[in-house]
Amino acid sequence: MRRTDRVDEDLRTMDRVILRHPSDHTKCRALGRDEISEIEPLLVEVLREGRLVYELPTIEQMRAVRSADIERLDPGVRRLVNPHIYHVSLTQALWDLKQSLIDSAIDLSQ
Repeated sequence: MRRTDRVDEDLRTMDRVILRHPSDHTKCRALGRDEISEIEPLLVEVLREGRLVYELPTIEQMRAVRSADIERLDPGVRRLVNPHIYHVSLTQALWDLKQSLIDSAIDLSQ
């Protein structure tokens, strides 16, 4: 059975997190829990059984959060001329899911 969600993956409970380069299978690194300064969930439940279960922020609150997000970025990434590459890593579970989806797509095309 192939899982198609990663809701069960909680980095705050893991002693060590393996981070994989999104496209280069030879590059990875491990981080201990003490090396992770902040974790922000990307998946937030908004609706459950058709009912709103999330307190919607005002436009001003959304703007303030996004401004704070931009300020946390390295200045080299924020600059408009020759910006640095913003590096993204995948957890091992997400890497495995990605590879499984790629394999499924290849199987379907043959």
